[in-house]
Amino acid sequence: MTVTDWSDEFLDGLRGHGDPAADEVVSGLFRGTGDTTSAFRTLVVQQHEVADSALSAFLRADVDRPEWLDLDRVMAGQECFARWGSHVFTALYAAALPSAYACWRGVQVLGLTARLETDAKRRLNETAQFHLDIMEPGGLEHGAQGFSDVRHVRLMHYAVRWLIENDPRVHWEPEWGTPINQEDLLETLLTFTEVVFEVFERTGVECSEKEADDYLHTWSYVGYLLGIRPDLLPLTRAQTSILMPIVRRRQFGASAPGHALTAALLTQGSHLSPPGLRGLPASTVRYYVGDHTADLIGVPPADWTRFLFAPLADLSRTLSVGWLHRRFLRTLSDRVGFGMLSLAVRAERFGGRP
Repeated sequence: MTVTDWSDEFLDGLRGHGDPAADEVVSGLFRGTGDTTSAFRTLVVQQHEVADSALSAFLRADVDRPEWLDLDRVMAGQECFARWGSHVFTALYAAALPSAYACWRGVQVLGLTARLETDAKRRLNETAQFHLDIMEPGGLEHGAQGFSDVRHVRLMHYAVRWLIENDPRVHWEPEWGTPINQEDLLETLLTFTEVVFEVFERTGVECSEKEADDYLHTWSYVGYLLGIRPDLLPLTRAQTSILMPIVRRRQFGASAPGHALTAALLTQGSHLSPPGLRGLPASTVRYYVGDHTADLIGVPPADWTRFLFAPLADLSRTLSVGWLHRRFLRTLSDRVGFGMLSLAVRAERFGGRP
């Protein structure tokens, strides 16, 4: 990351920029047909049956690697994921996605492009699959599944942007900026990295500075492949810890899509909870993101399960058995994350998207 000026003026400018490199490819696809719905389906749904020559060439083309890229560190980051996997999925469910839903401008895209309740399970499962593919050893090498996933997502971003900007049925407020703009892309990258690290610290998951930097290195390469400006990409935990508070100050706010997505996410989480623990998903989210953010996205008040978190931590410190509480939180994190991953693996695919 070479940018040092993170002023509001600079970041406001980023909200007007999308991803020019992918624009021509997708614009050509939409211009070549009078049926934009079918064109969008070709790009988004029939991902592995692409007939458009320009689209196929984009997906097959190799990518110039940035000078800062260290493939050994990418592999090290993927190895970290192999060790942390279940905890990453806990952070994804209980903190990263809720933090993304709290970004009142960026979340408007999700509100316009999906039936929130019916698509929430699919979106969560596909986010899980995306993580698994890119973090597979060798998953980001040219031609690997993770590499292909990233290229498809980059084109989908522009397809959504094109439809929002060109469909007369869509109402888009100028204050939201360009759909899926550079600031929103950077914010999403931070939720999948810095927010995960914050959850690790709260749950006692061991993560050294080098491991965090290696994991971030892998994600920064993913961000590069997704079209985030190279000078914006954070390469160290020290940089993400500076940027995340700026995101919260600028982006966090209440919105109707944020509430709807959060409600759908918590409904999905309730499938993991036995009777008597139905309030655990809401309590978990509140513990990880804090009451202020939880209120912004409409998380219900925590029930008795809140006593599994912060109050127990206070008691543990008083009794000098903090290690017991941290061990409990690590175990809870492992179980929640494993449960979310299991739901994704068992997801019904017949008749749905490939």
